[in-house]
Amino acid sequence: MGFAFNTRTMVVLKTALILSTGILSFLICQASLILWSAHKKWVLEYWAQKKCEKRVMKHLPSLCLQLSSFLHAGHALPQALKHLATSSSGKIFYSLLTSPTKNLDSDILKFLSYALTLSSKNGISLSPLLKRLSELTRFEQEFEEKIRVLSYPTKAQAAIAIALPWLVLILFYLLSPEMMSFAFHSRVGAVGFSTALLLEGLALFWMKRILQ
Repeated sequence: MGFAFNTRTMVVLKTALILSTGILSFLICQASLILWSAHKKWVLEYWAQKKCEKRVMKHLPSLCLQLSSFLHAGHALPQALKHLATSSSGKIFYSLLTSPTKNLDSDILKFLSYALTLSSKNGISLSPLLKRLSELTRFEQEFEEKIRVLSYPTKAQAAIAIALPWLVLILFYLLSPEMMSFAFHSRVGAVGFSTALLLEGLALFWMKRILQ
């Protein structure tokens, strides 16, 4: 009688747990859908702007140098920006700097936006500043590229060190599925695998911070 009662209780508890989990998942999905519908436009615009800023930053040295050349040749700032907007990257650059609704994330683009505003109001010459900024950003990009090349072997070693234990586990599973099945289903094995996964995640995060 007691065994039947315990079995019935366990069935009820499992059913209640499954139902509550399903209801909770449905509510979470519904809330996520409402949140996405409310902020979809803002999220898409934000990521589109991030993509544009990334593209502009890639071509920033040449864009600043071209704008400096136009200003040095005697063109007014609005006319120089329109000449620069004839190229695809220049058009994005022009849109980011002249649109009053853009909230820029890049500090360099913010600085350029403020500099262009001050130049329009006070008539300050921006040609030397833009030429120097072009040189600095080009040097920074070359330096980042050198660091990326030098750090590539370290990244490869870190990737191999992280993947190697799991490759060994797969090899052991192919050699002895019974042993690995027992390790996965036992409490000690679950704790060991969870600890190893956590430590590898922390190692990956720490290596990424060091490389940055």
